[in-house]
Amino acid sequence: IVLPGASCEDARGINERLACAIREQTASSINLPTATVSIGIATYEAGMSATALCAAADGALYEAKRQGRDLVMVA
Repeated sequence: IVLPGASCEDARGINERLACAIREQTASSINLPTATVSIGIATYEAGMSATALCAAADGALYEAKRQGRDLVMVA
């Protein structure tokens, strides 16, 4: 998700609400385990390349997975 103009705190709040909404979804007609999501957040800094920004977000995502999954992590 690209959030132009959003602060890191705003991006984290938006993604925390997204993760919560995913956890709350249930399939009423079939018995499936609860869905979860791991999210990595990175914020643009002056002079940062798109590749570096994506790498930072990817690193935060993998850190969320290493720490147990179903987390929102900031790079």
